[in-house]
Amino acid sequence: MAFLTRDRSGAPSSALEHVSRAVIHACPFNSSPLHRRCVATYASADCSFTVVTSLSLVVNDCFPTLSNRSVAAKKFKFGSAWPARAQDLLPLGCQGFLALLRWILLIDHMSVVVTLTRVYLWCRPAFYTEFEKSSSREWFRTVILSRYRLSLSQLVASASGSATGTPESSLNMCTVSTMLSFIPDFGRDEWPMWLRLFDDGCAAQLLSFVYTAIPLISEERAPIAAHLRDLAVDLHGCVNIDYFGSMAPDVLRRFDEDNLSSCGRFGHFKSLLERVASRRFCSAPDCPVVNEPYGSTSGNDSQRRFRCGSCRLLQYCSRECQRRHWRNALQPHRDVCSTLRDLREHATPEADVRKFRAACVAANIDVRRMAVIYTNLIGDRVIKHYDRELWHNLVDQMVLMLEALDHVSEHHVALRQQSA
Repeated sequence: MAFLTRDRSGAPSSALEHVSRAVIHACPFNSSPLHRRCVATYASADCSFTVVTSLSLVVNDCFPTLSNRSVAAKKFKFGSAWPARAQDLLPLGCQGFLALLRWILLIDHMSVVVTLTRVYLWCRPAFYTEFEKSSSREWFRTVILSRYRLSLSQLVASASGSATGTPESSLNMCTVSTMLSFIPDFGRDEWPMWLRLFDDGCAAQLLSFVYTAIPLISEERAPIAAHLRDLAVDLHGCVNIDYFGSMAPDVLRRFDEDNLSSCGRFGHFKSLLERVASRRFCSAPDCPVVNEPYGSTSGNDSQRRFRCGSCRLLQYCSRECQRRHWRNALQPHRDVCSTLRDLREHATPEADVRKFRAACVAANIDVRRMAVIYTNLIGDRVIKHYDRELWHNLVDQMVLMLEALDHVSEHHVALRQQSA
């Protein structure tokens, strides 16, 4: 990992001899003929790329199995063997992510993408720290767009029967999409600034690539097309607020399917409150360490949290953040605290959807009041990405979104009745 994650932006890609020497300098056997021979062979760019690919395959085999249960719980444990801690994966610090991105740009092999994905999952606090820097986010966008563009060209060539096409091109695109889809999945609860990774037109370009790729994927690989549609739903949320109208029909159907079990706006509202109650960062919009999950600096999750004693939903990193949020200029918690408290008196977010819906009715939470709560809880994340002048219209936009969720639910109920 020291070799894979070393900053080599100043080194020519065709000659990595001095980088190799730096990596093995501390080895007690660095004077052996075998070591000298290995270092000498790194003068070949092709050999270097082969070595990196092989190292990535070895690293990927050392990780514990990535299960659906661990992804759902957002917990990835280190084992007793290597890697046993975050320092094993990022021995040179957070900038190791930039080095891994560079290999993705240079090497057309999905093993390197898998390595970056695994390091992200196991070392998310380090990822969030590194990509708070605008230069790192720009590098991320450059690499991802280049990687997608290459995979799409290969997919187009493969679909047309060209000799330059590769049968695994759709799988390569899916591997990159898997990595991208983890960012919003985890970022919604851990890193509010995840939207910035897709700024500067990146989300729109990725959407154009995804929409071009989906029709080219063969029927026997339908799950890959479905995965791309899932990514498109997340990317639409980065492009504009009213993203339902801009979705392609097949992506909108995928969105409908995902929301079938949500029972309209009440189910979505229930999920939002569950995420708010379980998220691992401070709820204050102006928190100076809002991008740092609890325990990210100390290595454990025992860092003290301060939960609102009234609504019992929002938590803070300090009493000062809690006091500031209570009287925040745009999102004062005092505006919604009593409503959330009344709601909890009837049902908690963990209740089933029918009981939760009845609790919302009992607490007089209509669609307008619900939109106000949405704006208060997550409006800062939307406005930080969009124009702050939209704030006064944000409640109206939230009303439209919530009504659209009800339409989705009603649409599916009608379809199910027809099929029955």
